[in-house]
Amino acid sequence: MRLPYPFGYLRTFLFPSLCPTSAPFHERNSSPGRETGQGLVEYALLLVLVSIVVLAILTLLGPGIGNVFSRVTSDLIHVPGP
Repeated sequence: MRLPYPFGYLRTFLFPSLCPTSAPFHERNSSPGRETGQGLVEYALLLVLVSIVVLAILTLLGPGIGNVFSRVTSDLIHVPGP
């Protein structure tokens, strides 16, 4: 039984022992020169996406976190000493 594209690829990628006649993905699609540096670009895009998400979270939660630290600091100042 032949599965549609995504499922056939996932089955071959996740369970290579179930598909002994199929070559690994990197051997089927080996075109040197065309994919050079592709992994680096993908990691750079992922890094940009993660940094945008972190900046958005800090922008939304930053004032609230600052207020918590201010309250803790003011409470520590008013604690009587020994």
